[in-house]
Amino acid sequence: MDSDDERDIQEFNVASVQLPMSEVIHVAERQDSLFDGPELKPFQREQKATRYRAIYDRMCELGFTRQLSNRDHNDDDFTGPIRLRRFFQTVRGFHSGSLDLTGRHEPRYRSIFGRWIKFLQDLYQIRQYTISSGAARKANGVVSSAEINMKSSEILFNFQSKWHTGRRFFSLAGLLKDTDELLNFLTKHPSPLLQRRCLHDLPPELIHHIMELSDPVNARRLGYTSRFFRSISLRYIYDEYWLILDPRVGDFVTSDGDVDAPPELLTEYVLKAQTTFLTRAGFICDNPYVWKNLRTLHISGCWRLPQLQVEVMQNDTIRQLYYQPIFEGICAVLSRTAELRALNMANFKIPLEVANTITSLPNLRTLDLSGCQPLFGDVLTPSQSATNLVIFMQDNLDSWRILFGMKNIRVLHVHTCMDSQTSSLPFALSDAANPFKTVERLIYVNLSHVDVFRLCSWIREANPGQHSRLTHVKLTYPGDRRFDAVELAEILNALRGAPMEYFILDGVGFAEASLLEWIAAAFPNLYSLTLFYIRNVRDFCDIYWPSTDREYARAMSGFTRLKYFKWNQCFEYWPDAYISAIPFLFSDDRGTDESDEDDDESDVYMGAASQNTVKLFATYCRTLEYVAFMQRNWARAEYHISRSAADFITLTAEDADQRSYDRRISWHNPEHGDDSWNL
Repeated sequence: MDSDDERDIQEFNVASVQLPMSEVIHVAERQDSLFDGPELKPFQREQKATRYRAIYDRMCELGFTRQLSNRDHNDDDFTGPIRLRRFFQTVRGFHSGSLDLTGRHEPRYRSIFGRWIKFLQDLYQIRQYTISSGAARKANGVVSSAEINMKSSEILFNFQSKWHTGRRFFSLAGLLKDTDELLNFLTKHPSPLLQRRCLHDLPPELIHHIMELSDPVNARRLGYTSRFFRSISLRYIYDEYWLILDPRVGDFVTSDGDVDAPPELLTEYVLKAQTTFLTRAGFICDNPYVWKNLRTLHISGCWRLPQLQVEVMQNDTIRQLYYQPIFEGICAVLSRTAELRALNMANFKIPLEVANTITSLPNLRTLDLSGCQPLFGDVLTPSQSATNLVIFMQDNLDSWRILFGMKNIRVLHVHTCMDSQTSSLPFALSDAANPFKTVERLIYVNLSHVDVFRLCSWIREANPGQHSRLTHVKLTYPGDRRFDAVELAEILNALRGAPMEYFILDGVGFAEASLLEWIAAAFPNLYSLTLFYIRNVRDFCDIYWPSTDREYARAMSGFTRLKYFKWNQCFEYWPDAYISAIPFLFSDDRGTDESDEDDDESDVYMGAASQNTVKLFATYCRTLEYVAFMQRNWARAEYHISRSAADFITLTAEDADQRSYDRRISWHNPEHGDDSWNL
């Protein structure tokens, strides 16, 4: 066994004496969590399964609150034989040239071979006290006896304890037999086959590039392998961190959502939450390897019960005394994290000193405010680096005040939880705070009827006499309303002339073919278009659009660059008006394919209808390369379009894979959401 095994054994033995069974099993699970991925060493999954099963069986027998002892459960009895097999296979692997994923490098060989020599020395002492009661040894030196007696059980006991072989399933005859076989193998192959190139030999920048594609769990696993990789993995282990203020009083919540607990107990939980928050903040400040490597920070005041603040913090003075050290801790953390790229704050009232600390971060790119209420006015230190802003509003408009400190926004993501009759946009912003002077990408979820016109007014007032800078726009209507013709016309008029590339409308109420004509006239160079038509609030699947496919196809002729088109037109069951158009005629025979004709009418009514529709679209829109029939968040059918030199249209269908049309939009870091606008 190696040093990793010894550390795990020591940790587990200490836990088994000091902790109850319910906690001991968590120690085993944490140690074995490294084995969830590829096996770095032999028999790791087998060890995990054996250990977990043995511990759980003893817990069921003895009770989950009782502490383990060597008399109740000896972990070596179950994992010892597996570790011995791994130890023997590792020694053999160095000399056979076939080892595990940790590699055959020289430092590891010196460590393993040193343990192997000590193991043989201890085993030699046991051999001096053995008496074979069976046949004599074979010529090759392999023990053939099945029974070996010991003159001194104390020596055997010490050997089992030192090498953690266990006693329950220990076989001395088998151990001696395996040892002699391995010695014979080493005699025939005396020289180890070491790696000439190891992962350590790769350039550090290449290793960093590999780890950027990984996650913190795998980075932590890499750090376990050596000091060199530990220094590299720290950058990715602490790439993301959470500071959460949560009193965790869920056990005291009644079925009505009220808190049923004495005020003294609630106060204790609230103060404990503050202490935990400040402890984690202090951990960041006291460890340079944490704050130097931190790139994404989540700060959440997620009070699960609003009543708690009312019952415990009964006045502003108590609330200020409670939050003041928390705000000081936040400022201390932010002042050290100079490399921070993304900051996500949720459910906090943000005072001016915290806001100025945020906007002064030199490398901040993304700021996400969810349910936050700024406690400052219009004067704010402007941020020179932040370009992405995410605002999640629930019941107030104060979140917009952060715009006074963000002058270079490129991506604006707004999500509101207000009803359709309540505005989430203030009546007017000063000229200095209008974000659409610089915004290029806009995602607005739950855009109410009132806010449609206010949003368009903001866009027009940002750059009077000039076109908007927006290139990507996604607008989603609340579930109980739809974009009518007047609202759609207002949106398109406000955006007309913008260099629009990707345009998504979710909740279209007016879906005549003229809508495509309007969009083509406003954005003739559009690259991707997604439309979701909703007749009423009960429409959650694909539905029939009001015009015929030929009318929509003619309207698409106005696009000169469109490549991707997605809509929620129903394609599975077609009414008579659509069935009659199935063998539609191309006047110039472009896009026709004799192979589409089939005697089976079911194919005509289902699959062939959607294919003919796609070919019709491709005929009128000569740049079209992809059409998808959507059902809310996934594609019911996808078709890729290719054209031959003779302008012959060929379709390649893909099976529905339930991919969300905006599945890759990252709320916390919109700058990485480029792919979400495509397929």
